[in-house]
Amino acid sequence: MPGLSVPNRMSDMNPLCAIILAAGRSTRFGRPKQLIEYGGVTLLRRAVMAAKEAADSVIVVIGFDAPQMAAHLAGFDVTCVENGGWIAGPGSSITMGIEAAIGRRPDTAGVLITPCDQPFATGQVLRQLSEIARKETKGIVACEYADTVGIPALFGRDYFEALLSLPPEKGAKGLLTAYAGDVSRLPFPAGEYDIDTSADYERLLRFTEPNLTDSLQ
Repeated sequence: MPGLSVPNRMSDMNPLCAIILAAGRSTRFGRPKQLIEYGGVTLLRRAVMAAKEAADSVIVVIGFDAPQMAAHLAGFDVTCVENGGWIAGPGSSITMGIEAAIGRRPDTAGVLITPCDQPFATGQVLRQLSEIARKETKGIVACEYADTVGIPALFGRDYFEALLSLPPEKGAKGLLTAYAGDVSRLPFPAGEYDIDTSADYERLLRFTEPNLTDSLQ
């Protein structure tokens, strides 16, 4: 039950499934930002590699230009799920991701929801979310940046029903707000840096990863 404080209810996070949200059209960017490169690796592949460091399985929810996205991940041990209704919003992709996770592993203990446009959401960051979940008594662990909390975030099984019930146009932010008392926070200052526009990308390319990360801490 969401919001119920039960000691160590996420102490066993196995199996843990990562859900990467990669279905959008990147309208503001002007081309699929999933496929732009940083450090010689596309944002989509960076997200996959980070997720594989932290989770037992990885589901990538694709939508716009799905065949190209799926082909780009050929050879990666991930499950691509196509969201034909991606235009409805992120909630539709989260729902599809949860359904796929449960369908593959009914015993899934938690899901780690992460975007593909946060270049500094590394495997280390995602592993820290999992480590906190195993130690804390709360049902959600979320990243804290820019004076708020957001994804990447890990949700225990108690929250699957709520995630499945998200309105299509809404993301997970509403749950983080509604159940704030059941959220553990991981300080992640660099999380405020995501790629929405070409100006964001140009700024990113002006820095090396360590320097930019340091400047945001």
